Amino acid sequence: MAVIFTSLRYLSVYSFEYQIGGNENWVVPPAIDTRIYVDWALENRFQVGDTARFKHRKDSVMKFRVEDYKKCNSRHPNFFSNTVHHLNHPASSYFISGVSGHCEKGQRMIIIKVISTDQETNPSLQLFLLQEC
Repeated sequence: MAVIFTSLRYLSVYSFEYQIGGNENWVVPPAIDTRIYVDWALENRFQVGDTARFKHRKDSVMKFRVEDYKKCNSRHPNFFSNTVHHLNHPASSYFISGVSGHCEKGQRMIIIKVISTDQETNPSLQLFLLQEC
């Protein structure tokens, strides 16, 4: 029995809830730092099972395809919520504010390809995202 319980400890999957933007929450960034959310996301390692919590007032968050994200095109969101997004799939996610004009001011973010616990973040993907944003 001891061997089974010890083995299960190593198979455990831990999830984490990220407060998007840290203490700054989900707000329009200052004009001098429009990349605040992109930079914040690059500093974190997101994994399948984690949750992204968007804390805000009088705003919302929408998930988009990369093409719409790049253009701040909010006409066809894939996801709309006032608070949370569950990272259930190993794919990058693109978010913008649901308030008109906020995306253009930098209130948008990419959650880099969600990784499993046994993989490392792809450095070439991070470089690509830095150049694209």
